[in-house]
Amino acid sequence: MCIRDRHIYYLIAASISYSIAAVVHYFLSADYVFSDSATKKGFYEFFVFLLLGVIGLLLYELFMWLFVNFGHIHYLIAKIFSTGVTFSFNFFSRKYILFR
Repeated sequence: MCIRDRHIYYLIAASISYSIAAVVHYFLSADYVFSDSATKKGFYEFFVFLLLGVIGLLLYELFMWLFVNFGHIHYLIAKIFSTGVTFSFNFFSRKYILFR
């Protein structure tokens, strides 16, 4: 939608969608996925969550760029692959670092 309707560069649009998803993911993770240990550490927990999210965003942008520019894959298909890669990183890093 950002790219097609608003003519936003694909990497900026990917950053926007990733950031929105990260905020939603934090609250869903804290409430439903890792509810036993979540939200007990306050600011520290949210800071580490954001730090891991920034690393995930950098990985996401890197894979988007690689798939589109070097793999010559359409940006929507690249988004699927990039999401799959960063999903694994985000889940396991948050599970073993943050919500242990």
